Amino acid sequence: MMVETVSSASQTSIQPGLGFRIYRLLQWLIIVAAAIGLIWGWQFLRDPVRFPVRTVKVEAGYQHVDKQTLAQIVMPYVERGFFGLKVRSLKQHIAQLPWVAQASVVRVWPDKIIIQIQEQQAVAQFGNAALINEQGQLFRPPVNTFPANLPVLNGNEDKTTKLWQYYQEMNAVLMPLQLSIRELDLNNRQSVNLVLSNGTVVLLGHNQILSRLQRFVKVYPQIFTSTNAHAERVDLRYENGLTIKWASNNTNTTVSSIKGVAIPK
Repeated sequence: MMVETVSSASQTSIQPGLGFRIYRLLQWLIIVAAAIGLIWGWQFLRDPVRFPVRTVKVEAGYQHVDKQTLAQIVMPYVERGFFGLKVRSLKQHIAQLPWVAQASVVRVWPDKIIIQIQEQQAVAQFGNAALINEQGQLFRPPVNTFPANLPVLNGNEDKTTKLWQYYQEMNAVLMPLQLSIRELDLNNRQSVNLVLSNGTVVLLGHNQILSRLQRFVKVYPQIFTSTNAHAERVDLRYENGLTIKWASNNTNTTVSSIKGVAIPK
């Protein structure tokens, strides 16, 4: 049997024609021209002379945010023009002010910027160097801007939400006595101590805190029968009673029941 061997066929190279090369060249020229047009157009829009910001409207309470400080932040951004202004960067810069809770920046065609600022609302002082807002979160404005007469809450920073919750609950319990909490301390052992608006120190311990405070409220009218009676300290860390240290004569009184009314455990 004869086997015929056939050698590999030579490959023929097909070169693109002149028309195709011109078409590819035109494609590249169009792409380059479009890119140049976009760059020029963007530079044209960013020109603050052609598209200036003529109006800046600021919606803020200005209780703690200083107008001059805010103007110093805003002006360098505004000078870049309507399209050159970096909205996100300006918003972040304003939000870094210590009394700012939230900020928004909006461009309004053709030449207006609207800035809205929501200030922090301090409800309590945390230690000596921070404040607590309505959400129980810490913020740290300059100490000389702290509002006066805020209740002081002391404890670990990771317990601020719990501290604020305790404060609200206990203040509600004390309302019938027309007393409020001046200072609340939560130590590392989770024990709670209070200083009331009349100066009395109340020791609550770390168990059954609310029920112990309710016990105090229940027996208060029977113990403090005289308007001149003032307790320096009330210790409620007992299962069935309390101990009072009187401010007038520096004596202690231990109470387990009053006028036949048993103090609840």
